[in-house]
Amino acid sequence: MATSTETERYIQFLLEHVAGRNEHHVFEQIVFQIALRRLSSNIVPATGPVSAGGDQGRDAESYYTALPHELPGARGFIGRATTEPLVLAASVQKPPLDGKIREDLKSICSRGEPVTRVAFFAAHEIPVAMRHRLQEHARDSYQVALDVFDGQAVAQLLTQGDLIWIAQRYLDLSSAMIPDEPAQEQPDWYRATLTALRERAGKRLTPGALSEVRDGLRHAVLDDEARVDLPEWLGYIGEFIAGDDEDDDDLALRARYERAWAVLRGKNTLDGVETDIRAIIDAALSTERVSLLDDANLLLLAWGGAWLRHLGTVSAEELRDLALRLRERTDILIGTTDAAVYPVRKASLLDVAARLCLQPRWPEVARPAAGALPTAREAMRLRLAGEILPEISVESRPLDTTDAMDYLEQLVDLLPQARAFPVGGVSETFQMVAPALTADPRYEKIRDALDAAQADIAGDSSVAARCRDRATAFLRAGRPLDALYELHEVKINWWHGDTLRGALLTLRMIAKIYSDLNLQQAARQYALAAAAVAASSGAEHEDMLPAALTEAMNYTYTAGHWGDALALGRLAFMTHHLYAEAPDDYPSHPYLQQSDFHASMVMLNASVPR
Repeated sequence: MATSTETERYIQFLLEHVAGRNEHHVFEQIVFQIALRRLSSNIVPATGPVSAGGDQGRDAESYYTALPHELPGARGFIGRATTEPLVLAASVQKPPLDGKIREDLKSICSRGEPVTRVAFFAAHEIPVAMRHRLQEHARDSYQVALDVFDGQAVAQLLTQGDLIWIAQRYLDLSSAMIPDEPAQEQPDWYRATLTALRERAGKRLTPGALSEVRDGLRHAVLDDEARVDLPEWLGYIGEFIAGDDEDDDDLALRARYERAWAVLRGKNTLDGVETDIRAIIDAALSTERVSLLDDANLLLLAWGGAWLRHLGTVSAEELRDLALRLRERTDILIGTTDAAVYPVRKASLLDVAARLCLQPRWPEVARPAAGALPTAREAMRLRLAGEILPEISVESRPLDTTDAMDYLEQLVDLLPQARAFPVGGVSETFQMVAPALTADPRYEKIRDALDAAQADIAGDSSVAARCRDRATAFLRAGRPLDALYELHEVKINWWHGDTLRGALLTLRMIAKIYSDLNLQQAARQYALAAAAVAASSGAEHEDMLPAALTEAMNYTYTAGHWGDALALGRLAFMTHHLYAEAPDDYPSHPYLQQSDFHASMVMLNASVPR
């Protein structure tokens, strides 16, 4: 299971991926579901074709209800309802977002019913200083309160127990990425949820309902006092699972995953849930989804652990056969996944393949006597406490270590291009089976690469953020040379796969400062560097090419190299039509006006007779 930090980081990457595909409707759904549970329950989505005025900047808005005043202290809908006019706005637009938010505020506050509060959600990060400026602008210009939730804030919200189902539904977050331990004990919440289920008028088979049942089920497994409720929770989770004559949908597979783990850990048996494990593995054998393969891998390993404890009906031969078939399916997907285009997907598949190879060859394992090993629940609690488990010695396990190291070597070689990949899981697995891997000559390379990846992600991003904030302060103070020093540090520390966009934006900012200092050749060099990296890093950053090339053209024109400027302008225009969103919508791309102006000036001067 992942930690909360790893889950949050991965959700933030998935949000940026949604933004990169311009899936605004997906982000709107995520925002709407968050707002229903964190801001107000009495909101409705705003709709309308553009010809009829569109949504006028309002992606959702509240409607009036007097119930919170009439029934103070009530829970559910009434407890979350607001009596003040609230409007939601969402955007997947890439930074900078200052202009976008100001335009939305103007549209929201100049049309429709008056509002007192606006909540703006963005898929990308927004600097704190910018948020404060925008909040002051909203207060001074329109007398409204503005709340800004950027990509990091949205990811933090989606990591919380009652909201993580939103990430599962709309971002395809795997069950294994849900933090295993509750962030905090919630006895009041737990009892309130259980009471609501007992008093409900009918079944509610939705992702949100599954999230509530999943959290209650996990709490009942972990908590000694709540364990008495386990049979009841198992009944609730079973409602999401299709009948024998129906095919499982995604919701049913997730419910099967939770039920299998809960029965094994909570009741120390597999009675009635081996069909769940088989259903998930069968679905994984034909899936394209990495998350489902990951779930199948984890359940297969748990099934093997149950076999060691003389639980269930599965045989060692069936376990081995299923592991080989899952490896075959994973190999097919690895072969069809281009690492240059989908580095994180490729890394995730290599991770699953390596962990499948590190599953014991069960027919060669001698089972200890029944009762010799701790139960699955005891083992889980020992792991959470950091204790050593009294299981079979790692060195004596028959593992396909050579194949595993092949996949791991490919994985660590890919990490520089896939820094958004959560390395915590594979690092933990590597540490657990390290004694069986040390004989391989690639052990030190893989160990050092995994350790370095963890250190880089934790340290470099924090350093870059501090340097960026100092650079912003220096620019405001009129000290560009000091800002340049800090921005060069930002560039270095953000030079990782998951923060590469920030590094490219920093290159362009450095270029602008050099231009302001009348160092046009240096400005051109950094703008072209940003364009070159964007062009060579795959589809994820190709959208930055037109603006970077146009900026390089501007600096070249200012330096007096008009012929080179025209050549760069031609490239910028071509890449605009290849990679820009809505390329024919010229007003939405201000850099086109700069390109047209400089090209026109060159042509005008060239046509003047000498």
